Amino acid sequence: MLAVENILSTVSLPVEIFGRGEHFILYAKGDSMINRGIFDGDLMVVRKQNNAEIGEVVIARIDGEEATAKILAMSESGFYLRPANDAMDESGNRIYKDIHPQHGWEIMGVVDNVIHRPDKELKFA
Repeated sequence: MLAVENILSTVSLPVEIFGRGEHFILYAKGDSMINRGIFDGDLMVVRKQNNAEIGEVVIARIDGEEATAKILAMSESGFYLRPANDAMDESGNRIYKDIHPQHGWEIMGVVDNVIHRPDKELKFA
């Protein structure tokens, strides 16, 4: 999904709440980030940048196409993306796995704010 390039609308965000800099907003999809308070259907306000600190929630594009929200983590073998949901299946295996990109990936931004919404999607003009 080319989430970052699917522009629905342009809006002005109050600097007093969201700070300065370029931002974009994405819908959260799925349950992989619930332990960080990001739920399916929430709006993630993302500060556009191509770097992040370990532990920050990033929007990363994997293999030039797929975009995902995950925690930036580091191991002995390098950077990887970690979900924030430790749910297990009936066999005791984690449902949401760490992502160790084998090919190109890039950070598109850092999630600054999350706006929790009712179940209905917002309609932008």
